[in-house]
Amino acid sequence: MKRYLLLMLITAISGVLSGLIATTSLIGLMLGPGLIFGVILGIYFLKLWKTSLVKTAIWTLCSTIAYCVAGQVVANAIVKNVTLAFSNPAAHETMIHLPIAGAIGTTILIIGTVYLIQKINIRQALIVIFLGALMGFAFDGKIFNPNIISSSILSFVLWQMVVGITLGMFIEKNIKKTS
Repeated sequence: MKRYLLLMLITAISGVLSGLIATTSLIGLMLGPGLIFGVILGIYFLKLWKTSLVKTAIWTLCSTIAYCVAGQVVANAIVKNVTLAFSNPAAHETMIHLPIAGAIGTTILIIGTVYLIQKINIRQALIVIFLGALMGFAFDGKIFNPNIISSSILSFVLWQMVVGITLGMFIEKNIKKTS
């Protein structure tokens, strides 16, 4: 239970830091959240589960790439929606890109986790991917508005806590099975 409380705390801290960094600059928006999440969870893996430093560093890079790819999906969808809106004023913006981005980013994160940290089964991976997609709805476009910093922070806290805690629980369960 203490590990889950620790995981809740560190993913909440990661979410707050990510939200703050994401609103400071474009580089902070594109790299910061994935890097922060990767470093903080990587340290957790390193200390609690004795993961090697090299694997942890590569997993952190994987986390950063996962976030960058998800961010690129959202950015491309926004550009496409803006173009559609100018060419057809009746077209309305769709929010489907948010869960798609969440699912893609979470899938990349899961692949890194399976190869670098701990194997999880297909059902567990699909649950985490589904939750990552669902939490994609937390990012409703307010992240791009620096006047709404609290909404940005809440979005990152929600996504990182739900995905981080679920992933941590499955890893913990699988470590107990193998030891």
